[in-house]
Amino acid sequence: MKINKEIMIRRTYYMIVIIISILPTGYFLLLPVKLISLILLVILLIYILIKYKAKINKSFILFFISISIFLMIYTLYGVLSFGTISLIEFKLIFTTFLLVSIIYLFQSTLFKKIDLYNIYTLSIIFIFLFKVIAYIYGYINFNTISGSEFYKSFFDLNIISLQLPFGIYRIYLLTDMICAFYPFVLALAIQDKLIKKTYLFNLIMYLSLFVVLTSFSRYLIFVFLIGIFFNSYIQQKVLKLIYIYLFIFSVISIFYYEQIYAFYELRFLSVNNQISDFIRVEQKDVLINLFLNKPYFGHGIGAYDIDLIRSISEPFSYEQQILSLLPKFGIVGFSIFCAMFLYLLIISLIKKEILLISMLILFISASFFNPYLFSTNMVIIYSFILVILHDKEGKIINE
Repeated sequence: MKINKEIMIRRTYYMIVIIISILPTGYFLLLPVKLISLILLVILLIYILIKYKAKINKSFILFFISISIFLMIYTLYGVLSFGTISLIEFKLIFTTFLLVSIIYLFQSTLFKKIDLYNIYTLSIIFIFLFKVIAYIYGYINFNTISGSEFYKSFFDLNIISLQLPFGIYRIYLLTDMICAFYPFVLALAIQDKLIKKTYLFNLIMYLSLFVVLTSFSRYLIFVFLIGIFFNSYIQQKVLKLIYIYLFIFSVISIFYYEQIYAFYELRFLSVNNQISDFIRVEQKDVLINLFLNKPYFGHGIGAYDIDLIRSISEPFSYEQQILSLLPKFGIVGFSIFCAMFLYLLIISLIKKEILLISMLILFISASFFNPYLFSTNMVIIYSFILVILHDKEGKIINE
C-alpha cells in the first residue's frame, strides 16, 4: 500500500510540473489550468511535509521571505506610478519564483535528479505533439498548415505566424526554449550517469530539433547547435556524431536544396530581420533613458515608457528584458539580481561545471532578445540548473 501511495505522489508531481511547463498560457478551453495546478502542487507539498515530517532549511525560508518582501516593496513602489499594471508583472515574477522554490523543495526532500530529467524529457514530447497536432488541426479545419488556429481555439493565444519553406508556418512559443536546451540537459544527464542507454534520448533530440526549427528563432537555433557540440563531446562521439549529422543534412540538401536555402535566406538575410533588430536597438535607447531618470532605485515593478509599448496588455514587457530590469529596479535592485546570477556562476566555476556555466549564460543571455526570465514555462529550466548545481536529491521516498 505504501508503494502505491509513493507511485501516486510521483505521478501527480510529474503531471503537475509537466502541465505548468508545456502549456503556452495559463488557460485551456478558458479553464485556469495553471492556477489549479499551482494550488494542487502547494497542497501536495504541504501533505508531504506533514506526512513525512520533513523540515525546510532555515536559510531557504529566510531567502524566500527576503526575496518576497523585496518584490512586494518594488511592486508597491511601481503601483504609485503605473497603477495596477504593476500587479500583473508582480504576478509573473512571483509565480515563477514560487514555482521554482516549490520544485526545489520537492527535489530536496523527495525526488532524485532523474525524476526532474524525466519530467524535462516528457515535457519535450508533449511540446512536440502540440505542434504536430496544431498543424494537423489547421490543415483539417482551415486547409492551411499554420497552427495558429489551434492555439487560439484551445489556449486563447494569438500567434504572429510566417509562412516557411516546406509549406508550413512558423509557430514560436516560449516553450520552444525548453527544447533548445535539451542537448545540454541530455549531456548533463549522461555526465551525472543518470542514464546509460542514450538511443531513445537521442531520438528526443530530433523532436527538439523540429520544435526549434519551426520556432524560426535565430537564438534558439544557435543554442541548440552549441548544445549538440557539448552533447557529442560528453558522449565521446564528437567526430562520429558530427559525421552522422552532416551526412543526414547532405542527403536532405540534395532533395530539398531550394527549400533549405529559402529557410536560411528568410531567417538570416530578409528585411524582417532588419526590422526585428532595429526594434531591439530602439528599445535600448528608450530603456536607458528611462533608467537614467531614476538610476538608484528605479521606477518599480511594472515600469514602462509610454513612447514605446510592445504589448497593450503587458506594456512593461520588452524583448530587451534584461535591460528593462534597470529602469524597474535601478542600480540597487538590479544588483540583487546580478548577485544571484553571480552566485550560481561562481558555484559552477568552483565545481568546474562547464556545461552548467554555458547553459546558465546562454539562458540568461536569451532575455536580451525576448522576455524569457519570468515565465512559468521556464520553471523547468531554472529547477534543472539549481538541482544539478546543488546536487539535491530526496531522502524520503527514494531511500
